[in-house]
Amino acid sequence: SFTPPAMGPEKLRAFLRDKEHSCLRAWLKFFDHDLELRVTALNFAHALREMGFPGDPARTYGILECDKAGELGLEEIDEEAAALWRRFREWAALTLEGSKEAIATLNPRDRSPEALCSPKQWAAGLQANGWTHGNEALLFSALDSQDTGAIGVAQMKWLDLEKRRRRRKEQAKQRTALERKKRASHQQAAAKAALCNFKRFLRKKYGSIIRAWRCVLSPHDQMVVQKTPFFKACADLGFCGEVKLIWSAFNKDEYGSMTMDELDARSAVALASFRALITTQLGGAVSAFNVFDRSGLKKVRESDFIAALTALGFAESAKMLFRGLDRGGSKYIVLEDLIFLDRWKPPAFLTVPPNPLAREDIKQGLAAKYGYYLKAWRRALDPRSQNRCNWRDFQTGCAKIGYTGDIPGAWRALDYNMSGYITLFEIDPLSCETLLSFKLWADEQFGSVRSAFYVFDEDGSNSVTGREFRRATRIYGYEGSAAQLFRALDVEGSGQVALDEVAFLDEWEFDALEDEGSDSDGG
Repeated sequence: SFTPPAMGPEKLRAFLRDKEHSCLRAWLKFFDHDLELRVTALNFAHALREMGFPGDPARTYGILECDKAGELGLEEIDEEAAALWRRFREWAALTLEGSKEAIATLNPRDRSPEALCSPKQWAAGLQANGWTHGNEALLFSALDSQDTGAIGVAQMKWLDLEKRRRRRKEQAKQRTALERKKRASHQQAAAKAALCNFKRFLRKKYGSIIRAWRCVLSPHDQMVVQKTPFFKACADLGFCGEVKLIWSAFNKDEYGSMTMDELDARSAVALASFRALITTQLGGAVSAFNVFDRSGLKKVRESDFIAALTALGFAESAKMLFRGLDRGGSKYIVLEDLIFLDRWKPPAFLTVPPNPLAREDIKQGLAAKYGYYLKAWRRALDPRSQNRCNWRDFQTGCAKIGYTGDIPGAWRALDYNMSGYITLFEIDPLSCETLLSFKLWADEQFGSVRSAFYVFDEDGSNSVTGREFRRATRIYGYEGSAAQLFRALDVEGSGQVALDEVAFLDEWEFDALEDEGSDSDGG
């Protein structure tokens, strides 16, 4: 017996356009009667049979439903038509008052309840009210599915639903704005800016972060500074009002102390590399100083210091290092400027090269234990849900998966820009970019991810299924892959997400500190 062929998107689009002149008109007339912005496999097949489709509806549906979501949207059939319909719905909900008022707005000459818009009046009315995306004739044809040659209140009923959806979104946005005013949470952007300003100030005043650390933050050459002395040092420098912001920017985990690598990892690497060199090749600070002090004057000038390190093959900036060691700013260093290095035990990652193989081993271990990278990230690496994992968190995460290999080398491979922390992007770029696009969209449309969830959860069940999630993202205009996004959020694979499985994104930071590259100490 004859089996009708499956048809891909191009052939289906050609069929719909041949039958109804546009895919949008076919969609509204046959597929999406209830304006749900989706169609099930059963309704898809029914619509195509009603239209006399020559192919196999079920097999065609299977080709179109790439994400196996159990339903299709217009975007899977015709992305261009879906984008036009979304823009028009958004514009109409923002510009027009409702189905009854819309006709009066578009055709102001006829104020009767039975008023209609002709194609010419429709086009002129849209343009007069600010519609700038064209396709007026196509939109008229799509809404005039019965070919009456006019559009009235009945053809604009969809607008009332769209207005209700918009009100829900705006109410959620207003609630979020109110909550933010009441909530005394960390101002993350302000904290980053304060830290950047603080580090620039230190560089300008002291010439390098190392010298600033030794002169004012830890004048006794301790390589760890406690919270209270740090606050006092900042106050002495005139940063009283910003000190809490500065501390929170790099120490949000409320550890009671800070190390130089947390303030500026690049400076710490240079200092640790120097320590390793004088320890392994010269026998420690005293012997190293004697090597540098060729003239026996008990002081070493910058030129002699740079020449000695160059001869020893030192890879970091010798000039920047000299500025940091010259605590008194006297243009020379003395033995006391090196002695503290014998006491210092720098973190292991400061003196090892990046190890990409160890990085991949750890990623494989995370995937093996937790199944999904996002689940691994949240359970093992990001205990404070900020999309930040520092060196201490990373060590703890490696212990959770039983990894005992080259942890410092893996860290250096992951924290390639020496920012002092890693984000989900270093572990799983695709999931991170997907979550970022959703967070930005939710912030813009609803005020927060939490507010978006409340709008999505129409039945108040405190959970949203995959189908409900995809429907809501379609309704409110999310342009990314809803199926991919839901898979990233549903770390348990349960087919539904609860509030805490999405609201954590409100606390996440996606951008790195601004000053780690161009604003670092240079030689």
